[in-house]
Amino acid sequence: MSGRKPAKILWVLVGLLLGVVLLAAGTGAVSIPLTQILSGDLTSAQQAVLFHIRLPRIALAVIVGVSLAVSGAAMQGLFRNPLADPGLIGISSGAALAVAVVIVLVGGGRSRGFWVSIASGLPPLSGDC
Repeated sequence: MSGRKPAKILWVLVGLLLGVVLLAAGTGAVSIPLTQILSGDLTSAQQAVLFHIRLPRIALAVIVGVSLAVSGAAMQGLFRNPLADPGLIGISSGAALAVAVVIVLVGGGRSRGFWVSIASGLPPLSGDC
């Protein structure tokens, strides 16, 4: 009986994830009712919002969440410590050092947004570059 309990918990969590994904797909500035998402009866604007904005963000959030969970479980298994965290191997200190270096080297100025975006790997969000 104990072998079936983890499988049942897994199915509940998968169902909860699917529910949250559907909720996230329908919630936003452009409201898309759940019945329209499930039936596929969407206007062109709703299709554009759903397939080009919301679903990529939802997929990325799921991938990042899974990656963090797997890396945390791997670290706990590697160190055989259920309380293991990134500070155990110095990741937190390294991240703090990188942020401090970027702040000191970039400083202020007109092109600050450009260099911060380069350092973070993201495109510039403002037109000040």
